[in-house]
Amino acid sequence: MMRRRSLWLPILLAVAGWGAACGTFAPYEGAQDVDPGDAADEGSFPNDAPTADARAERDGQGLDATKSDADPCSNIDLGTNPQNCGTCGHVCSTKVCVNGTCDPLVFATSATFNGNLVAAAQRDGGGGAASADALCQDAAAAAGVQGKFMAWICAGTTPISPSARFAKATRPYRNRDGTLIANDYGGLGSPLQSTIHGTEDGGPLVGTTIAWGDCTGQGVANGSGDCLGWTVSVGAPFNNAGNVGDLSSNVGWFQAFPDGGSKCDQSYRLLCFEQ
Repeated sequence: MMRRRSLWLPILLAVAGWGAACGTFAPYEGAQDVDPGDAADEGSFPNDAPTADARAERDGQGLDATKSDADPCSNIDLGTNPQNCGTCGHVCSTKVCVNGTCDPLVFATSATFNGNLVAAAQRDGGGGAASADALCQDAAAAAGVQGKFMAWICAGTTPISPSARFAKATRPYRNRDGTLIANDYGGLGSPLQSTIHGTEDGGPLVGTTIAWGDCTGQGVANGSGDCLGWTVSVGAPFNNAGNVGDLSSNVGWFQAFPDGGSKCDQSYRLLCFEQ
């Protein structure tokens, strides 16, 4: 009997070794399959997974880039940057930003109009001054210029005039190229620092430099020529005239013809002031 058992022992050991080599025995309980690539990327052990921040940095999407996308003006001085003045994305058309506020823009319309501004604006009600304001605002919007604009126009009596309607600026008025026109509203009555020489899109005044007005340099109504409240476009009789200014002059910009106005069938520009 002892002899037979000793003969079978080598055979059993050989079978056991063959089974282990062929994978017929189950692995120990709790073992996990680990992909070698994952182990190389995320650590030597399965529990060493990277944090969300680590993954973002690994993928080239660091936290600083995320913050920059959320607040593109985080590193910009909103008090002085003319492309982001006061608020992110608010552009100064005059290229000057001080204490978060743009210097106001003055421009002459590239389009010209006869004396019937009400008809030109195609607005019902409000009269000639309101129609002129609308034409200024439309010109600014078409050029992508931000802000509220009103026309330097008077109609008959002082209440319909810049002195009564405007927000009188206490800071410099400028052309679109940034050149200084006047230090403030009060400076408009004196010779201007430079002529008003640009349109709403910043281009030069090609053609006429004459603008409708019937106002003094302080924005008070002359009351002598407003094309009947800017509602007529006929040349006769003679009292159908409108006082105009010559923008090529830093003195006569508001009164080109001191001895009389121009007939209302003529076409001139409007002068627009940012409020």
